[in-house]
Amino acid sequence: MGVLLGGVSALFIWGLVQQVVLGKTFGDQPMSDGGLLAATILVLVFTVGMLWLFWNSRVELVLDEEGLRVRFAPWSGERRVKWSELKAWRMGQYHPLWDFGGKGMHWTRKGLAFAVKGRDGLALEFTSTRKGSKQMLIGTQDPRGLREAMERMAPKGTFRPSMD
Repeated sequence: MGVLLGGVSALFIWGLVQQVVLGKTFGDQPMSDGGLLAATILVLVFTVGMLWLFWNSRVELVLDEEGLRVRFAPWSGERRVKWSELKAWRMGQYHPLWDFGGKGMHWTRKGLAFAVKGRDGLALEFTSTRKGSKQMLIGTQDPRGLREAMERMAPKGTFRPSMD
């Protein structure tokens, strides 16, 4: 995404330099210099804003007595999973691109995935199809801490030793 945004920004900057600095029209129906300057500034502000949002994306996970809540901030609302819906859970490694189509929040045939950094994750399997999915993967930077929290909070007998 960053490459695409950077490429569009570079195109506008190149056009601005060509037209305003070098005096060559940019395109076969060129904008006015002021219009091109305004469009370039708008594209740069949009690019910086989007890159800031991507840079600050994170997975937020809270475990409590009722279940767990997960959110891909700042992009999505909170998803709740009750402990009674949990059939099994396991910790393991995954490949974000190959297993789930990349980093971020993805709906795939395997289920819903939340992944930002790294390859460690918590895989959840539900007792029945839950909102079109029987599985969920939540990436983590602290696999040991998450495993300890799940061992304390999740229903007994739901742990499975490895990811399928």
